[in-house]
Amino acid sequence: DSIFPLFIATGLPPGVGGLLLASILAATLTTLAANLNATATALTTDFYVRFRRGAGSDAKTVACGKGLTVACGGIALGLALLFAHADIQSMQETFYKFLGVLTSGVTGLFLLGMFAPRVSGTAAILGLIVNYAVCFTLAFCPLPWKPHLMLYGVAGLSACLITALLASAVWPNRKSTAGWVWSRRAAGKQEDPHAG
Repeated sequence: DSIFPLFIATGLPPGVGGLLLASILAATLTTLAANLNATATALTTDFYVRFRRGAGSDAKTVACGKGLTVACGGIALGLALLFAHADIQSMQETFYKFLGVLTSGVTGLFLLGMFAPRVSGTAAILGLIVNYAVCFTLAFCPLPWKPHLMLYGVAGLSACLITALLASAVWPNRKSTAGWVWSRRAAGKQEDPHAG
């Protein structure tokens, strides 16, 4: 992980290293700002607006969003300090491990929602639980043999899809999904806008 900072310090002429470092920090700041904004907006609209009592004003909603932005920033800062003092060999490997563990379940739910009309909410949640059980076991439990860390997400995603599809035999979706789920039949019925 230290090869790039070493190159900046020793391989670049004076001034260029500072410009490169400033551009990296600026790119990081814009990414963090967008992530904090998106997280706070999702939490505000999905939880605060949905479950608040009474009508509520826009000013209160904005204040809640700002407070959640500060809270998410504080959590991110705390995690950064925790990682800075942890015994981590490679930050890139740790990033890929957490990426596989945390995002494979969301990917599984998305794929089930788009392509599996028979899967109910109960079956999807069961698949999500099994996904996280598999991912956390692979990532954090001592096992005699572990796959490569890039495969944690693949294993969790596979577990999510298989579990949800099998559970849908017990708890099938009884609601109509017409227009909500992608299928070849639905795609074939769409009119070609270029057809004359």
